[in-house]
Amino acid sequence: MKAKDLKILVVGAGGIGGITAAQIAKAGYNVEVVDCIPGLADKIQEKGLRVFGNRLDFTQRMKAFSS
Repeated sequence: MKAKDLKILVVGAGGIGGITAAQIAKAGYNVEVVDCIPGLADKIQEKGLRVFGNRLDFTQRMKAFSS
């Protein structure tokens, strides 16, 4: 089994969890996010997570769940 075949679960899609999940998914890994904020998981699944700053600006879609 290759490392990129593994599923990665990130719990919490706030500032740190969201950026981490998006970066890992962008690198080609299978990432899913769980977040308890109402509606956030739906938005992540529909629109993706947007990461932006001095050197980065991308949106990464991934599976997201609320529980």
